[in-house]
Amino acid sequence: MLDLQRIRLLRDALAPAQPPRVVCPYKGLAFFDVEDTSYFFGRERLVAQLVARLVDARFLAVVGASGSGKSSVVRAGLVAAIRTGTLPGSDRWRTVLTSPTQPPPALPDRDDTRTLLVADQFEELFTAQSPSQRKNYAAWLASAAARTDVTAVVVVRSDYYPQVAALPGVSEFLTANTVLVGHMARDELLEAILLPAGAAGLDLEEGLAETIASDVAGEPGGLPLMSTALLSLWEQRDGRRMSLAAYHAMGGVRTAVARLAEAAYGQLTPDQRSVARRTLLRLAETDEAGEPVRRRVPIAEVAPDGDANGRAVLDTLAARRLLTVSETHAEVAHEALLREWPRLRGWLNEDMTGRRLRRHLAPATR
Repeated sequence: MLDLQRIRLLRDALAPAQPPRVVCPYKGLAFFDVEDTSYFFGRERLVAQLVARLVDARFLAVVGASGSGKSSVVRAGLVAAIRTGTLPGSDRWRTVLTSPTQPPPALPDRDDTRTLLVADQFEELFTAQSPSQRKNYAAWLASAAARTDVTAVVVVRSDYYPQVAALPGVSEFLTANTVLVGHMARDELLEAILLPAGAAGLDLEEGLAETIASDVAGEPGGLPLMSTALLSLWEQRDGRRMSLAAYHAMGGVRTAVARLAEAAYGQLTPDQRSVARRTLLRLAETDEAGEPVRRRVPIAEVAPDGDANGRAVLDTLAARRLLTVSETHAEVAHEALLREWPRLRGWLNEDMTGRRLRRHLAPATR
């Protein structure tokens, strides 16, 4: 009870004197990025641990299960803390965020300014790259991490940690420089629910936060489900109020992703639904265990110039935060969508042979 009282006091302190326009402080399936730090709560202890490790370590592996919030912790937590000068002089550091599906960025020549290099979603080195690309990227990372003016942070799913540890040039950095991202404690879950609401001037009905926290506590990969449920509740709010009755009516966290995805699918025309199926299948890959994983693809592959339906599908799914779309690429916002949306799961099962074929052909095509 004391923890809940403390969190409510923090929530009230965060509430703006003049409530701003109604904004959604929850991210659904998307991760919290650096610019979302004002709504990112619940991981303060872990972020402090990461920052403290960077005092002595120039390489850090952040490892956790899918859905544990690794990217959010590093981006909205660690990188944001570094940019605000949590370590002496760190507000002057350069920050470079990349992933294995992007070309290795050119780092500036050695000088007096430290570079914080973050390689996010590092498991994509094994799910979306050919052996030669994997070797080249690992060599680039090892070379960057060996520089005295670079601090490198690798963010990777725990089930791919053995493969990362076996990479030549990278393995020697991992032994004493790994931080595990585990489940959030109940008080951390309550902070992640209540404090963003306070910062956004929202009113959560008594008992709503405690119910959601209880439903997701200890749930493997539960954070994206919780965030999606909160996004859906925000969409169904009454003014600024989010209700417990609405949460029960939507079926709780377990059905949140499917309901959000079905609502987005229902917005599409019949022709666009056919395009959506084809698009989502192209955004999925199969890992070595046979499980579907997300795949980052060029926009031209799913919505070439002049394809109005393809563009409409991307825009609709991105607006509901099911996809992440940049100027050049698109990808599923989180692999929870591949697991929790029955319609998509059925499509993936039907297309299993096609994905295996694409997995073998893609390296040769590249």
